Amino acid sequence: MLDILASFTAPITVSNGPAMFGWVLPLVIVIAFVYKATKIPEPFSWYKLIRESVILILTIVVVMALIAATLQAILWLITVKM
Repeated sequence: MLDILASFTAPITVSNGPAMFGWVLPLVIVIAFVYKATKIPEPFSWYKLIRESVILILTIVVVMALIAATLQAILWLITVKM
């Protein structure tokens, strides 16, 4: 037990390269399916669960891409124009 607690005292190195964005999509898929599974009305329908989950996944990914593009444009304006 003490070994587990002691492991929290040393930071873990996490790379922040382009490959790390590959972990975002599985996370979004799982979050969307779990969220929609808790919100699906009775009677349960696999078709409705999958359809609404895919819509939510696409919405999250598109919004994240728009936010990333906006932040990149702001960064470009700050660094290049100033």
